[in-house]
Amino acid sequence: MVIIYNILTFVISILESFDPFVRKCLAILKQCNSKDLNEMTLRLQDAIPEMKDEKVETPYELFCQMVKAKLLSPDNLSHLDAMLSSTGRQDLRQQFKG
Repeated sequence: MVIIYNILTFVISILESFDPFVRKCLAILKQCNSKDLNEMTLRLQDAIPEMKDEKVETPYELFCQMVKAKLLSPDNLSHLDAMLSSTGRQDLRQQFKG
């Protein structure tokens, strides 16, 4: 699992440097604390059943789960916006909208 996480982190860091969508989303998610991530994970469990069995501990993992479930894409930002709003992170929501 650690090897997969390290590979995933490496791939995302490469994508982050090239893709404005990835860069923006991860810049926002990196500012979330563990409480924020836990709340978002709980709220997404109905939409992403796998999240009930997997503990999301990093912004990268949350981002990947949302993209994999097609809840987050350059054309679909509504779930991330809703997650930021539901956790009370209006500051990050404003950055996200800007």
